[in-house]
Amino acid sequence: MIGAIIGDIVGSVYEFNNIKTKDFSPFFNEKGRFTDDSVMTFAVFRALQDCKDEFQNLSKEQQKQRNFPLAEYANLTKNAIKRLREYGNKYLEAGYGRKFILWLTSKDPKPYNSYGNGAAMRVSPVAYFASSIEEAAALSKLVTEITHNHPDGLKGAESTAVATWMAINGFDKKEIATIFEKYYPLDFKY
Repeated sequence: MIGAIIGDIVGSVYEFNNIKTKDFSPFFNEKGRFTDDSVMTFAVFRALQDCKDEFQNLSKEQQKQRNFPLAEYANLTKNAIKRLREYGNKYLEAGYGRKFILWLTSKDPKPYNSYGNGAAMRVSPVAYFASSIEEAAALSKLVTEITHNHPDGLKGAESTAVATWMAINGFDKKEIATIFEKYYPLDFKY
């Protein structure tokens, strides 16, 4: 998650000023800033943490009654909507797309079939909370489909969450590339 936010700040100066180099000198530009991607990453983290806290505040008996997959995250959709809207409305000038601003300010927010990269940009906290690749994929879907419910938006977020989970759990590049090919062909040339 910290890496995603650092990448957001470092890359913010290039967002509408594309470059064709890997030389990011200086790494932290004085004009660099956090963007909508960082704000939403924090919001997703808080939604996941809210779920963990809610579950741990249940009695042992109540926890046993929630005997289903992802029981700890039963309220994730509701919590994600709440936190994305809370943080998003606090930082309306962070650089959101037009449709996302409409979602943030709507009285009744609904998914809007987005396939943009916003969902993939905010999903890194999922890797911290998930206990398996399957759980990373499932949690990714829950925090993504509230806005980016187009199949490509869901796939982009899931592939990012799974690859991130694998990276923090000690998988090497080749293993990550192998599973990543499930989502996208990796045999292209720039």
